[in-house]
Amino acid sequence: MMFKDSTLNRVKFTSSTLTNVSFEGQDLSLCDFNKCTLEKVNMNGCQFGKHKFKNVTMISCTFREAMLKESKWSECKLKDCDFTRAKLYKCKIKDSRVHATYSENDMRYMQAEDVDFMNSKFENSDLSEAKFERVQLHLAKLYKSNFTNAKLAMVDTTNAHIVQCTQLHIIPTTNDNVSAYD
Repeated sequence: MMFKDSTLNRVKFTSSTLTNVSFEGQDLSLCDFNKCTLEKVNMNGCQFGKHKFKNVTMISCTFREAMLKESKWSECKLKDCDFTRAKLYKCKIKDSRVHATYSENDMRYMQAEDVDFMNSKFENSDLSEAKFERVQLHLAKLYKSNFTNAKLAMVDTTNAHIVQCTQLHIIPTTNDNVSAYD
């Protein structure tokens, strides 16, 4: 199924199972994906403003060049998803109990600014060339993920558990003029 030139703002997909669906280039602002299962869903180039992903399972979904602004994610599981060149801005991706789990995801060149990944788990994910600025990784678990040439500035890794990550270097900077979006 393909949505093209559709108005999907504020649509509730709650408790839906979506397979082989393309939302490519759509504005999905304020959409509600709570309790959904998404498999092979194309969200490339989509705009997400203030949408909700709560207790969502995503398998082999693509978010290439998507803009996620002020979205909220909690208790999500993502496997084999592609966030290449996606931009995350002021997103809340946390929960006091479980959080999002990113397993075997392609997050190359992803840009994250003012994003809270508190208590998230990144496992076998490729974050090479990613840019993180003012990102919260407090209590995060980073396992066997690739950070080759990633730029991490003003990132809080307090009490994070980091195991066998490739080239994880955090740049201590206080230059407020630097932006992950430059």
